[in-house]
Amino acid sequence: MQVCFVNIFSNTQGRLGTHEFDLILPPLGICYLASVLEQEKYSVGIVDGNAELLSDDQLLERVQGKAQIVGIYCHTQNFYKVLEIAERLKAHTPETKVIIGGPHPTALPAESVQGVIDAVVFGEGELTIVELVPKLLNNESLEGVQGVAYRDSDGQVRVNEPRELIQDIDTIPMPAWHLLPMHRYSNFIEASGRTVLQVMGSRGCKYDCNYCYSPRIWHQKVRWHSVERVMAEVDHLQSNYGIKFIEFLDDNFTLSKPRLRRFIDEFGKRKMAWTCSTRIDLIDDEVAQLLAKGRVDHVCIGIETVNDRLLLAANKGVTKAQTIETIERCERHKVPVFGMFIIGLPTETIEEARESVEFSLTYRFWFAIFSFLTIYPGTNYWAQYRSSKFLSDDFSRYDFSKDFNFIEDSKVANERRKLMRSAFLRFYTRPRVVFFLAWLMIRNPKKAVRAALAMVKTLFRLIFKRKVS
Repeated sequence: MQVCFVNIFSNTQGRLGTHEFDLILPPLGICYLASVLEQEKYSVGIVDGNAELLSDDQLLERVQGKAQIVGIYCHTQNFYKVLEIAERLKAHTPETKVIIGGPHPTALPAESVQGVIDAVVFGEGELTIVELVPKLLNNESLEGVQGVAYRDSDGQVRVNEPRELIQDIDTIPMPAWHLLPMHRYSNFIEASGRTVLQVMGSRGCKYDCNYCYSPRIWHQKVRWHSVERVMAEVDHLQSNYGIKFIEFLDDNFTLSKPRLRRFIDEFGKRKMAWTCSTRIDLIDDEVAQLLAKGRVDHVCIGIETVNDRLLLAANKGVTKAQTIETIERCERHKVPVFGMFIIGLPTETIEEARESVEFSLTYRFWFAIFSFLTIYPGTNYWAQYRSSKFLSDDFSRYDFSKDFNFIEDSKVANERRKLMRSAFLRFYTRPRVVFFLAWLMIRNPKKAVRAALAMVKTLFRLIFKRKVS
């Protein structure tokens, strides 16, 4: 094998995001890279340690000596683990070239050239990987390879020019699904017990919210796959893998009304369920009617907060009044909403945080997630607070489901933690959620029991979680 891509085991998401809840998603990024290399006739493999629950030793056993180049997917909270895996891999097979890519290297390319890493890929990687692989296989200089950071022969870190985004993303082949352990992927709660996989119908977001690193990756540009291409991928997943539920990963699925109309018409011909994500200000009456017509299972909306002062400070571009109007509109049209909230935005008071929690309980959200504010590299907040004493420099703490990495006041932070526990308890012990789990029990008893036990364990952990200063 010439190239093997690796996704390491990462059970970092502690609430509504663990393997116990069967929330295991395919690593689409490296699947796209694998597909473009296969198109160029390279022999490629993928080891998804996250899906297969592989320990570090098991992962290394699968990879060591098996590939000339090993590419590791890297996000911020697993950066140290990625470096550790790379060190062990190189110690066993020094001739193996190790590259890393993903959100963290894209945000901090120079800082990611550490230890034994041979190359860092930042930004959109499909064209970069096709140019990089032959250079590494032939031990050639990486000078001039756009979208790559590396250490030159003098030991100096070099960051090459960024690569332009691919204009026609229909030219990118479908993800290399055939290289994955397809039976391992699940999003049990969100898909209501059905087999689910993810599809990207577009890339990018034109907005610039201060807590989000999407602008850094996609430069606030939106590029669409044609509806025909999306349907071809949906049909492929249905016919080859029996997928019955599609989760579209577009940042703002309803951004284009003409495209949404075409999608609803085409997808309606398939007997499949689906969900998508969008913004509060991108669901007017016509869009709500289209979503209802298309029988969308639910819509994920990043509400974050309902306090106008914080919405303005976060550069969200919406107001509390708009949020209420949109949620009520979705209720009228019977479009279920999965609400996503952030607790701990900079300068947020406990009263303002409680306002969002009460809002989630007042309206009929299908589900809700309450996340700890995590300021990631590449976000506007990172640029603003990177040198602040309030922001942790320990990347292992950069996990939005476990705790804050930005603490302005430890007393206020502890009050927020208590509020997070209360929010989770109050939302997920409501009769409607209990009935929902009972319904899942009928559809898929084995997975439902596992999800219910995970819910109980999470509630127990939240109730008895120790105060962290």
